[in-house]
Formats: sequence, structure tokens, C-alpha cells
Amino acid sequence: MNFDFDYQGKRASISLPITAQLRTQFANSPKSFSYTGALPSNWKQDYFKMFLKHDADKMPLATLRDEIAAHCGASSGDVWVAAVIDFVQSGLEYDHATAFNIAGSKIRYPSETLLDGMGVCMDKTILLAALLQDAGYGLGIFNFDRANHMSLGLLVPDGYGNFGTSYAMVESTAPTPIGQIPARYAGGIRLDTRPELVIIGNGHLRFNAIVAQKAAEKEAEKQYGKDYLAMPAAKQAIYRDMQELKLEMDQAKVALKGCKGRLDPQTYARCQGLNASYNQLVERYNALVAQFNQK
Repeated sequence: MNFDFDYQGKRASISLPITAQLRTQFANSPKSFSYTGALPSNWKQDYFKMFLKHDADKMPLATLRDEIAAHCGASSGDVWVAAVIDFVQSGLEYDHATAFNIAGSKIRYPSETLLDGMGVCMDKTILLAALLQDAGYGLGIFNFDRANHMSLGLLVPDGYGNFGTSYAMVESTAPTPIGQIPARYAGGIRLDTRPELVIIGNGHLRFNAIVAQKAAEKEAEKQYGKDYLAMPAAKQAIYRDMQELKLEMDQAKVALKGCKGRLDPQTYARCQGLNASYNQLVERYNALVAQFNQK
């Protein structure tokens, strides 16, 4: 199977040697939490971990980890983690048709999500956790009960976590910077302000790259505005080009102010050239706007 995903603002591709036959190995695998006696206090932790240890997932996930490493040039560390997140966010579609899988206890195992090429928030979050679980990072799952939503929690340096925790929210359903909380979720639903955090990993590594990321985001917000931060990387690249062209257009407008009234032949010829250059800038800008709106 082939997967196309956004990596550092460019489109990348990964091919995995998995077929539909793999699906049969999950046919009789549990999808709901079972217990005897009183419900354990940590049942959610055990329930989520159940999806992270299926033997049939080991080979596909190991291959995928290696393929992502080949693209980013690292097999561990923050650079690799960021690339894994890029893959899950942009390489698999959001499954709108079954957006309420969580309530129906129909969570996919990681390889099932890969085979389907899509998943709801829980499916993609579980896949992300499965890919990162052996990397040594602290992991958790943010559970937004009211919004029927879940996302990964990634251990970060003090002061960079979300919701008063030491974990940054990693939205898996669409390209979103680590630690950024969407104002609203699919369907206009607003996320809970105090989600439950379920710890699913014993790692102690922190995603330190978020420090530089947040500093860069602060500078970008000053230059391009707050909406810029919510854009996918591909749209950000186009938007930056649009702003550069807009600056050139503004400068050209200033130069054209001297082209009014009666002009001598030499000035007239120069103004004709300025006007032609300005029109070219406008055409390029309009083309970028159309490209931006298609993303």
C-alpha cells in the first residue's frame, strides 16, 4: 500500500508491504474491555493498551518506523517523532462515515487503520501511540468525553504542556502543530477545557523540540497573524509567498504614483514598464490565491 503525506511542507510517499490478508488476524481480537468483579479504577489505561500489543501489528509498524526514518534521516529523537506525527496526521484520512466509533467501541487496531487508509480520532491516536510507544517518550491520551474526542499526549518540558499537565496535545486527525488546541472540532463541537489524561506509557523522554517550535510560532504570528499558525505547512508556504508578493505589489504601487498626469516620453516608457511589472505581480498573486484556496 502507498501512503502520501506532508513532510516539512512537501509531499512524501511511503510504500508498505501489507495486504488485506493481514486483516484476518484481527477478526477475533477484542474491541471492548472485559472484566470480572468490580470495574478496575485503571480500566481505561488497560483498554487503550490492549490495542498497542497485538502480535500482528509488530511487523507492519516496524517497517513503517523504518520508512519514516528513511525520510527524516533519523531513527529516533525529536526529529523522528515529528515525522511520525506528520505521517499520521496527513497520510491517513479522517473517517467521517464512522465518526462516532468511540461510542460504539469499534476502535481499529493500528494495522487495520493502515489497511483502511483512514480512521477516526481514536484510531489515529492509537496508531500514533503504537508507533511511538517504544521510543522512550512519555505518552498519554487526552479523553474529551463531552466532545467525543481523543488525542495523544506527549511529555514535554515544564511549562509547555496543555490543560495544566506536562503533556502537549497532539491532534491526530489533521495537520496541527504539537501543543496547539483546535478552537473547535469536526462538526463545530468545542473541546472540553479539562479533559481526562490517561497515561499509557512509562517513558521519561520529553519532546524538547517544542521549545524552539513555540518560539518560531510566536515570531510567525507576529509576522503573518494568528490564523497562519492553524494552517497546514503546505498552505503556510503559499501564504508566505503571497505576503512577499503583496509587499512587492505595494512597492510597485508607490512607484506608479509618479506616473500620473502629462509625462515626457522617457517617463512614459518607464511607467509602461512599471505597469506591466505590476500586472505580472497581480497575476502571480491571484494564481497563489487560487492555489491557497484549493489546499
